[in-house]
Amino acid sequence: MTTEVIQFLANHSYFAGLDQATLMRAADMIAQRPVERGEHILFEGDAPRAVYLVAHGRFRIYRLSPNGREQALMDVLPGQTFNIVPAIDGRPAVSNVVARTNGLLFTIDRNDFLHLIRSHSIVAEAVLIDFSGRLRQLTNLVEDLSLRTVSQRLARLLVGMAQEDDVDGPRRFTQQELASRLGTVREVISRTLKSFEGDGLIRMERHRITILDYERLNAIACQVE
Repeated sequence: MTTEVIQFLANHSYFAGLDQATLMRAADMIAQRPVERGEHILFEGDAPRAVYLVAHGRFRIYRLSPNGREQALMDVLPGQTFNIVPAIDGRPAVSNVVARTNGLLFTIDRNDFLHLIRSHSIVAEAVLIDFSGRLRQLTNLVEDLSLRTVSQRLARLLVGMAQEDDVDGPRRFTQQELASRLGTVREVISRTLKSFEGDGLIRMERHRITILDYERLNAIACQVE
């Protein structure tokens, strides 16, 4: 057990309401796992062995179609968790998880995590709140895939990056990764970006995307078919 682990748990949404003694017991349940960029943490169908808490790094959750096409579901950032659903229902993992950067994971054995939920209603409530947020996020993803064109989805993604002031965001995604996030193929993303650039909406320079006309791009992002 380390001070870093206890401090991490004290600031984590699941455990922040626990008293110091319970935090220390929870910290004793933690195992640390350093990871490297590109390393796969989980594959669809894996047994539900543990809950993963992101201490450092960035991870991508995605699904694969039978023909190998990738659909990104969400990014997981420091302070967030993954593999919660399999840990709770005891069924195999429903998605793949890969490290987008070097990082550090704190893991809790599934049985230990279930014990914390059953013993501390404040942890159970925090997990439910987290579930609610994830459901909203996935509902928005379904809406995007069902009701918006690729141009609208890409415009929405670029506008979202700008709103978050994620100045390095556009650099982190290759066109293939953008395609995965938006449920399409790289060639379509390439054509759409060139179209945006030709219309004076953006400028592309070595994987960096600069928005030149935010209002027009946002207007496209807000359209629904």
